[in-house]
Amino acid sequence: MTPDVPDNRPIVRLADAFRRLTGWRRNLTAIAAGIVASLSLPPADVLPTLWIAFPMLVWLLDGVKTWKGALWVGWLFSFGFLAFSLYWLTFALFVAIDQYWWVVPFASSGLAFGLSIYHGIGTAIAWTVPRERPLARVLALVGMWSLAWWVYGHALTGFPWNLPGYAWTEFPWLIQIASVGGTYAVTLLVMLAPALAALLGSPFATRRQGYRGAAAGIVIVVLAAIFGAVRLPSDPMPTVPDVRLRLVQPSIQQSLKWVPGRFENNLRQHIQLSIQPADKPPTAIIWSEAAEPYPLEGHPDNATVIASATLKPGQLLITGIDRGMPNENPPTFRDSIQVLDHEGQILGTYDKFHYVPFGEYMPLGKYLPFIKAVAVGDIEPTPGPGPRTLRPPGLPPAGMLICYEVIFPGDVVEPGNRPDWLIDVTNDAWFGLSAGPYQHFAMMRVRSVEEGLPLANAANSGISGVVDPYGRVTARLGLGEIGVVDADLPKPIAETIYAKVGDGLFFAMAVALAAVGFVLGRRKQA
Repeated sequence: MTPDVPDNRPIVRLADAFRRLTGWRRNLTAIAAGIVASLSLPPADVLPTLWIAFPMLVWLLDGVKTWKGALWVGWLFSFGFLAFSLYWLTFALFVAIDQYWWVVPFASSGLAFGLSIYHGIGTAIAWTVPRERPLARVLALVGMWSLAWWVYGHALTGFPWNLPGYAWTEFPWLIQIASVGGTYAVTLLVMLAPALAALLGSPFATRRQGYRGAAAGIVIVVLAAIFGAVRLPSDPMPTVPDVRLRLVQPSIQQSLKWVPGRFENNLRQHIQLSIQPADKPPTAIIWSEAAEPYPLEGHPDNATVIASATLKPGQLLITGIDRGMPNENPPTFRDSIQVLDHEGQILGTYDKFHYVPFGEYMPLGKYLPFIKAVAVGDIEPTPGPGPRTLRPPGLPPAGMLICYEVIFPGDVVEPGNRPDWLIDVTNDAWFGLSAGPYQHFAMMRVRSVEEGLPLANAANSGISGVVDPYGRVTARLGLGEIGVVDADLPKPIAETIYAKVGDGLFFAMAVALAAVGFVLGRRKQA
């Protein structure tokens, strides 16, 4: 269709105003649109912002004359989305601002600017579909952006934080579709539904085509909700008999956590919270990441003192601990979880395998020794072999995760050794009272939906809680609060489709969507 006369519909005039933008006005608008889209994420959870932002992206793209301009529009939209939603990364630098002041301008904005290249490239490729084929261009754009998000989550060790799919987390009926296609498939649907509304503002689409496009987007959301409503049981999940959890959240400020003179006070606070009276005595007490300040392996007296002060016969302590490895060459350490019984015997150890680049280790550090020394110090951690299932006595088999590891879809369960629940220990005190801990907890909830497994998260400060295999929170303690979470352990459900096939369905959806867009875009006009 080619418009023979100007279309005076308000929505078309609005879209045309975006298409006519050039230079800095277009650039700032692209960034602003990305910021608006980020408001759909936790903790804001304002879904309607997506129906503002993604049509704006399509209309801005329609006004671009070159592939370079298209790349820049996509890059800037993604930059606004990521920089605004990752602002809390800067908070971690203020723990030692005298050392890291120079990183402040680059913490969230620099990371966002670098990672947005994937979306810029995807936008440039989608731009090759003529704007005269508005539906084809939308399909190609969403398909390419979906693949860009997957690359974002995997390339250079990956950083799959704040995928658009997490916008559905707070809506239990919507997020259940993650059990089939995972978070990347949800991300595709979260973008496709509002992007189709852009047809309402295209002068190359009839009114009927515009209404059909917008309606199709609503239908996508409705169908996802219907699937979730059918999948979700109306009653709470049954729980594992004779298992009671206590998650300890001391909310120790990060600036005080590793002060040598504070070690005993910090440990005493953990113990005092752990031994508080309870209606039902806990079977397992779970401490957060690096909660235990003293070495246990090779120091049986430490383990015995801690266990005797904390545990009664039959109870277990599951604690995060930094295990120093001074005899290794070069000296290193491991961020670990260890399981102790009431006699101080170590019953199991898990070593973190996915460390935070630039935070816990320096990529290419041997080629950048000065930056490495300033950013992460001289000693870097040794990663463990991967996800592992431990089998503590008296507890169901547990998949262990530490902090950052829980954000990776499809990489939280040991292959061939499926656990009955997941344990994550974390320390979000680095990020203060910001959006970061809320986003982190949302990702944990989606991991439960994807895998069909309950999850218990113990945070030093953050959000500690228990999540059932449908992503519903059964018990929690809020950000910055001091206390414990006492809760029963929900039972797992049958292995989900996503747990079996991973991102295979997502790839089929994304490639098919992009392919249909490119094919339709190259068909001759009728």
